[in-house]
Amino acid sequence: MRNLYLLDYYLHQFKVEQDTVEAFYLDEFSYVLYIILKEKKLLIVNFNKANLRDITANNTLDLSNEIFSGDKVLNIRYIQENESLVIVTETGEIFQVKPSNGSVSNVGSIEGGILAASWSPNEERLVIASKNNVLLIFDPEFEPMNETFIDDGEQTGEPSTAEIDSVSISWRGDAKFFSTSYSILGGRKSLTRDINLAVFKSAAKADAEGGVVKSIAEKPLPNVQKPLAFQTNGGIVASFEKVPLGDGKYKGMIIFWEKNGLRHGEFQLPYLLDGQDFAGASTETNLDIEYMEWNKESDLLALFARDTNNKEYVLVYHRSNYKWFLKRVIEGVAHEKNRRFQLELCQPLQTLHRLPRWSLRNQ
Repeated sequence: MRNLYLLDYYLHQFKVEQDTVEAFYLDEFSYVLYIILKEKKLLIVNFNKANLRDITANNTLDLSNEIFSGDKVLNIRYIQENESLVIVTETGEIFQVKPSNGSVSNVGSIEGGILAASWSPNEERLVIASKNNVLLIFDPEFEPMNETFIDDGEQTGEPSTAEIDSVSISWRGDAKFFSTSYSILGGRKSLTRDINLAVFKSAAKADAEGGVVKSIAEKPLPNVQKPLAFQTNGGIVASFEKVPLGDGKYKGMIIFWEKNGLRHGEFQLPYLLDGQDFAGASTETNLDIEYMEWNKESDLLALFARDTNNKEYVLVYHRSNYKWFLKRVIEGVAHEKNRRFQLELCQPLQTLHRLPRWSLRNQ
């Protein structure tokens, strides 16, 4: 069994008001951190690759003339081919920012607005779930490649008129498949699709009527939550389930699906007190998972959790012989909002918790 060690810790503080960070992206190739503030200012921070304690440059671009301050940023990603930062907003606008010269251009608009957006790992496709219930896929030049309805209509009725909300999108590491999870009919439904937007089908297991099991959750499940993470190297999709225990208490489960719909290998979340597992709570958890992500080797799964006292944690689990072990609990700062982390795709595992940064080694 491998152990996880904290190699180093870097904290860089910037003069921004509390709770103003709306989105960020750390480009793993250039080690440039892009931070968008709610007032639509873009902070560009260049780290020294040889010594990550050093910042070699720090620049600010004002985007407020192009992006409305009240428009929520859903996704940002630096695209190497275009040498630009792509910003997707909730109202349906897609902007391209050239950090080299500060130019900003509107490169697309989605009618009705956007629920979620996600770039493929190879940066060749952008998937967008619109508020008009349409799933669209674009190339790096923002030319549409294909579209379909978010829902396939099976067990949920007409997909064009379905009330869909709270969409998550997660890609597999080879960029051949992605999964969507969305709220519909009082539960969450999840579908795995290929790059042609066809729902993945497998003959590995037949249903009771002799049909073919498709995707990962064909009907709305009442306890499954929004977090979704497609295994980087493999065929497993992870999500979070809250099982009610009564009196407002619940059991937290990290669940896993194969693409053909089989569910197995799940594990239960602990009840944390001061960062330690409280043995007195046998089934109950005080954690709510807001985000999850795999490392490249797919043997580490990191969870961004918030407890009932609004204290934050990053939990890092390691898989060995099909069992999961909690290897590290990284404590955050209570009563903060809009924090997330980003795992770098190569070793050592790196997490970015808004501005702090940890490096972990798996050995």
